Amino acid sequence: MKTRILTACVGVPLLIAVLILGGRIAEAMAEAVTLIAMWECYHALKAGGYKPCVWGGYAAAALMCPLAWGFGIRDPLIYVTAAMGVSLTGVILSDEPTFPNAAVSIYPIFTVLLPFVMFMMMMNTKFGTVPGRALVVMSFAVSFIGDAAAYFGGRTLGRISSARPSARKRRLKAPYSISSAVWPLPLSAGRCLSVPSVRRCRAFRRRSFSESSVPQPVRSVT
Repeated sequence: MKTRILTACVGVPLLIAVLILGGRIAEAMAEAVTLIAMWECYHALKAGGYKPCVWGGYAAAALMCPLAWGFGIRDPLIYVTAAMGVSLTGVILSDEPTFPNAAVSIYPIFTVLLPFVMFMMMMNTKFGTVPGRALVVMSFAVSFIGDAAAYFGGRTLGRISSARPSARKRRLKAPYSISSAVWPLPLSAGRCLSVPSVRRCRAFRRRSFSESSVPQPVRSVT
């Protein structure tokens, strides 16, 4: 909870200040956040046992500002295509060219690089009468509000138990199999139909099962 509050107290004013300043300051901040987020994503994937090729994502993120300032390239398709090509080529030339490694190599490109390149493009454009900065603010506001609503809603509604744990534990920890538990039931069906009390019916079922589960002595045919 404290982490969320501190993140909101620091992140929201910083975001507002960056968007107000705009220009190269906002683009440099976007590149820095992209590099940090991609490092965290790749680090988590490596901790999970995967071997992603990180050079494509890092190179594309590091070239965001130089290409935008020097050549005016802010098209997300160019960054994503180049990063995917380098990443997949690195996986193919690696010692373990498997599909999971290829998938996790391009995962941060779509989840981290693509949104921030689009933010950088939107901050420098105008969609009709709506400035791009307003759309960036709206996207971040939706993310913050949705995360806060999910957190507090989960804390509030998660306290209500949807099932009785005692009954579930009894079913999972039963010392007998389903087949051995089902076959004594027809024996007690007629008796249960004539007993008005459900409690007495259940007691009879347990008693009939315990009697049927006791091994009987083998009788000789001869």
